[in-house]
Amino acid sequence: MERKDLLQINKKIFTEQARALVHAKKDVKCIVIANPANTNAYILAHYATQIDPKNITCLSRLDHNRALAQIAAETGAESADIEGVYIFGNHSLTQYPSINHISVKGKSIL
Repeated sequence: MERKDLLQINKKIFTEQARALVHAKKDVKCIVIANPANTNAYILAHYATQIDPKNITCLSRLDHNRALAQIAAETGAESADIEGVYIFGNHSLTQYPSINHISVKGKSIL
């Protein structure tokens, strides 16, 4: 499936979710977990106009886990010993895994 096709499907899904949220409390908190998470959260916020956009966020745990696995493979450390992994951007070519704050067993890798 091409990315544009996936986004069209996701648009339908998150537009429908936005319609369902019309019955939610105005201070509801929404967490989007489906990739591309940032884009899906944006779609939800765009169509759920009754909800403060600050109350809509997303998780990119899959990408975070991938980064942890790669760092663990390179360092020989356990994933649990790795801290400071941050993923910015979207689940696409615009994604930016930051290595600026990564530490393994409390020691910086930079």
